[in-house]
Amino acid sequence: MKRIRVITLLSVLLMTIILTNISAASPATSYTWTFNSKEKWTKTQDAYLPELTLLELELKEPEDLFIDRNNNLYIADTGNSRIVRYSIDKHQIIDVIENRVMKTPRGLFVTDDGNIYVADARAEAVHRFDQAGNLIESFLKPNETAFGKTPFNPARIAVDSKKNMFIIGEGVLNGIIHLSAGGQFLGYFATNKVTLDLVAELQNIFFTDEQLDNLGSRVPLTITNVFVDQENIVYSTTMGLQAEKVLAKHNTAGKNVFSEVRGASDLIDLYVDPRGIIYAASLTGIISIYSPDGEFIHSFGGFYGKEDISGLFTELGSLAVDRDGKIWAADSSTSYLQSFVPTDYANTIYRALHAFKLGNYQQTKELWYTVLARNQMLRLAHEGIGKVYLYTQQYKEAMHHLEIANSKFYYSQAYWEVRNIWLQENLAMLITALVILLIVMRLLRRLDNQYQIFDFYRNFGERVRKNQLLADLLFLFDFFKHPIDSFYDLKKGKRGSYLSATIWYLFFFIVYLHARFGRDFLYTPVPVEDLDFSALMLGFVVICFLFVLTNYLLSSIQDGDGTLGDIYKLTIYAMGPMITGILVVTGLSYFLSYNEEFLIDLIEFVAPSWSLIILVLGLQEVHVYSTGAAVKSIVLSIASMIVIAIVVLIVVMMGEQLADFLQVIVKEVLRNVTN
Repeated sequence: MKRIRVITLLSVLLMTIILTNISAASPATSYTWTFNSKEKWTKTQDAYLPELTLLELELKEPEDLFIDRNNNLYIADTGNSRIVRYSIDKHQIIDVIENRVMKTPRGLFVTDDGNIYVADARAEAVHRFDQAGNLIESFLKPNETAFGKTPFNPARIAVDSKKNMFIIGEGVLNGIIHLSAGGQFLGYFATNKVTLDLVAELQNIFFTDEQLDNLGSRVPLTITNVFVDQENIVYSTTMGLQAEKVLAKHNTAGKNVFSEVRGASDLIDLYVDPRGIIYAASLTGIISIYSPDGEFIHSFGGFYGKEDISGLFTELGSLAVDRDGKIWAADSSTSYLQSFVPTDYANTIYRALHAFKLGNYQQTKELWYTVLARNQMLRLAHEGIGKVYLYTQQYKEAMHHLEIANSKFYYSQAYWEVRNIWLQENLAMLITALVILLIVMRLLRRLDNQYQIFDFYRNFGERVRKNQLLADLLFLFDFFKHPIDSFYDLKKGKRGSYLSATIWYLFFFIVYLHARFGRDFLYTPVPVEDLDFSALMLGFVVICFLFVLTNYLLSSIQDGDGTLGDIYKLTIYAMGPMITGILVVTGLSYFLSYNEEFLIDLIEFVAPSWSLIILVLGLQEVHVYSTGAAVKSIVLSIASMIVIAIVVLIVVMMGEQLADFLQVIVKEVLRNVTN
């Protein structure tokens, strides 16, 4: 009896655990993704959950959606040549707009006064209907000379408060067609620039005009959609892997104000809610959400063409957002609508962004801390808190959160303020200390002139210079002052040694590693934990010795006088400016903000250039070359290094394949023998 009770108790406990897990499971059919502090994709809490799937509307290839101020959903039912008005609150169709002039309604926009603008590609017109669905007018192809022979097949449309129209036309490469309220052509509002890769740039340099003509036309990518928000700000999307700006927010001159936008590269539609939150749809079924500043928040959804699954799409064509924040999305292939309800996690993020936009910093901070309670490492939340601390002049706290978020731009601003405050508090003391130091140095110099109090140190310096190894180590600094004389002494064997050169090379490696691992946060290009120490060490050693070897072999063919040892020592000693530059940059990284970044850039340019000049002059002296021959020697050495690296890589890959092949054969033989 006791055993039965124990078994029963365990069964109840097991069922409780199972039911708890089931009740806690997410109804979402796709993950929500965001970027972490390393700019890598990572999963996060569900931002949206599937709610409704509407199949009963009898749609056919719907291409555009819009939600008006009364929370009515307008659907461009392209395949049925009609506009469907659906009440989100009542869950029913209010009416259907049909007209004989409307052939293929592909895009639509509803103004605040209820006017419905429809982009009709096949009719080559934009139709304007009143709130009751009566046709007011149709705007045909502009007859202005500036429009010329450009085709007028409107596919998408947006309208501002002054009734100016922004139209995306099929096959129009010049940009967004801008029409006045009366249909007059005002010009092209915005366009994508043609971006050329390295191959195309080289073709422009070396190809003739005839050859360039045979390559075909190089045209900008076509803008796929356009939207105007309640503040008359124009947004657009561009689809294509080569697009520089897949999502753009335009100023009044049509220029994109977003510096960089992350996310999908096949954006086909977008929508902006009253808070400025941007929602974008991609053909592959991904719905991405951005802040008013174009910063990626999260994305969800996905493609699944085998069967209908709530939350996934076969071909996501359009989306819109209602007044409750629900996303409505149309699948152009399956012709059904889906709605997604935001979770409290997503709504808290949006409220935090909106509160910050309104300047409610205390509320913003509280909301972001609520978000962090659910996702402690959300980069967006740490950056939001850091910006609040920055704007409320709590700079040290701001630096803490901005470093976690890897937000270097705002971190630099906070650090600049911290440094400025420290300088203001300690500037008088620093100046006093400097003046005292100068006075003490002048007094000591006078005492030394009278009583030779520093003779001990001078004698010590003489003893150091008499030590051969120390003298050879100090020989590196002579390359800064007297490079030509140093080359001669090196070649004749008067100064320098293999041991000292090797010591300097090891020191260079240590300095280089410290620069990669030990720079301050602002000037660390890659997080320390992401660095591959073994690859750094192997590459550092291989590059140097490959250069020495290839240069020696090439100089042997080209009648160079330098020996392998001469080239080795010269190459190491020529690195003196680079060693010094790296040390200086590493030290400055702890004191400079982005406002003084030009100093870092200047040193990082001058130091390698200086080393390269020393190397060219050194090879010229060692090999008895002209300057041109010395430069040619370096270029050929680098080219030979690349060839050797490619050959080695091919041999390694073929060796791995051969090893796998032999392993399979051995296993097959053993299997047959054992059987």
